[in-house]
Amino acid sequence: MSMNAGRQRPQAMTEQRVALPHEFTALADLDSRTNPGPWSAARFQRICAATAQDTALVAVLAGEIAGFLVYSCILDEATVQRVGVEPTLRGRGIGGSLLDAACARVRDGGARRCLLEVRASNHVAIGLYESRGFARDGVRKGYYQGAEGLEDALLMSRSLVA
Repeated sequence: MSMNAGRQRPQAMTEQRVALPHEFTALADLDSRTNPGPWSAARFQRICAATAQDTALVAVLAGEIAGFLVYSCILDEATVQRVGVEPTLRGRGIGGSLLDAACARVRDGGARRCLLEVRASNHVAIGLYESRGFARDGVRKGYYQGAEGLEDALLMSRSLVA
């Protein structure tokens, strides 16, 4: 048995900021390695150039993009659209720090609620969202196409007001 069994990996100290226009290819590359059905580089280019209603936050570790989170905000509701964390850096708090930063940004911008959907099989992500105060609101049956057929999406939300 490993001496590190049962221990969590150390938390990564990252800087969270809005993605820069030239970083769209890095986001598309990371997305292709972390999400089934990756988005196109052109979509990330529009987001990073601020020509879309979405905003991309990045977590930077040692000068490299370690993760990203894309969100949109319409009136008083924000929606987490996409999250990706470098596979070798998972479990170090990067996804949580991005989620916290996004929720703070949209709350400061007037959002009162944050929504998201997640594959029902993505237990790690569900645990992260629940640890940040998101609650399960419902299920979209057969929403995602998976390797073994259709998969449900869990709908989750969190209030951003005290």
